[in-house]
Amino acid sequence: MTACEAFRHSLTVDTEACVGCAHCIRRCPTKALRIRSGRASLRKDWCVDCGECLKVCPVGAIYVQQDDFDRIFDFACRAVIFPAAFLGQFPETYSEAEIMAALRALGFTHAFPVEMSVGIIRERMAAEIAANADKPLVSSLCPAVVRLIQTKFPDLVDRIMTLRTPVETTAILSRRRLLAEGYAATEIGIFYVTPCAAKVATGKEDRDGTRLVDGMLNLDSLYNRVCRILGSGRRALAPGAGDEILSCVSRRDMAWSLTSGEASAFGGRCLAVDGIDNVKDFLERTEATGELHEVDFLELRACNRGCMGGSLTPVNRFLAEQRLRSRLLTHPDGTDETTTPEERLAMRGNMRVGKVRPMTKLLYNGGIEEVLRSMDAAQRIRQSLPGLDCGACGSPTCESLSHDIVRGEALASDCIFAHIASEPDGGGDAMNRLERVWGCERFRRDPKKQG
Repeated sequence: MTACEAFRHSLTVDTEACVGCAHCIRRCPTKALRIRSGRASLRKDWCVDCGECLKVCPVGAIYVQQDDFDRIFDFACRAVIFPAAFLGQFPETYSEAEIMAALRALGFTHAFPVEMSVGIIRERMAAEIAANADKPLVSSLCPAVVRLIQTKFPDLVDRIMTLRTPVETTAILSRRRLLAEGYAATEIGIFYVTPCAAKVATGKEDRDGTRLVDGMLNLDSLYNRVCRILGSGRRALAPGAGDEILSCVSRRDMAWSLTSGEASAFGGRCLAVDGIDNVKDFLERTEATGELHEVDFLELRACNRGCMGGSLTPVNRFLAEQRLRSRLLTHPDGTDETTTPEERLAMRGNMRVGKVRPMTKLLYNGGIEEVLRSMDAAQRIRQSLPGLDCGACGSPTCESLSHDIVRGEALASDCIFAHIASEPDGGGDAMNRLERVWGCERFRRDPKKQG
């Protein structure tokens, strides 16, 4: 099975809106985007749904597909599962009770914080970190990081923890509670508010293919709906189903999705790295040096400042984090009694999910000899390219272009600089101008060329 067949994706390019600015191809950490015929084109087998392209698109041509909000009304019991990052979007002038009331005004009958299940997960994670001899264990909370490891660092997939995430665990617990209230299974609809593209792509099912939620709602879209209700002055403050759960979640657990939220919960040598470029750099360096074995647990997040920096969060990540931390100062410290002994016992045998499989990103198809010949051909092409990584050819870097040429997806003449240099007169005045800016050496064939 290929990565493309195994991965579901949420990111979509609107080719009508795309202006071919090339911002996205330069930003993509897995080099999954190209410009073709003046429009962005996505290689889905290389995409990890980190959402970095969405963040830098100046015209909104890259978007995340979500379920129609009105789908919630297909169910008599309409439950929303929301992360703490959702609360962080709102200024403190709006209380948590008001935000919950606005969710009910939108049509939800129940609201459950994602973090209500963190206590169960934290206990299981602590036991596994202490017992595991093969260091380090890697958090599975960020699906973009899990996909990055699957495609770029396949040797590390066995280090990814096989415990359920808070979203999965809370979805199971909330459905169990709603069934206990007397709702029929067909009457229950559970919808997750996601702060990022990767969770839209992966959130409906667990690794074993079990469907856990009935719909995904983009955080920015729901935030706008709630803001309209709060701004209208309709603040029905009567307690609603699930409100008391929020006050029982401890401050520590409410900060679980922030940077160091997991790592700070455990003893030993635990490390938190956020930002997908930082994660890539860290894994590349430590994998090469062997220093990775010096760490017991790795909390790796694709977004800067954790889920507060998700591609679907509308408020600046630093401001949103400050708002949440400030809100937590007055938040009841929680009793950690967000789950009953019966629920914890029931989940004891339902916390494990299947192992993550490697989905190596293949530059070339074929046997080893064929791949080696292709790589050698790409290296020779690379020596004749300027190394400017300008993206004018439609590929993100000169190295990417060399591979695209070997795969038959691009031409050497797509590089305007190489094309000018290949003219009968050596490029004439145009080449003279380029050399005045970049220097003569830049456009000469050089096996040691950098850039």
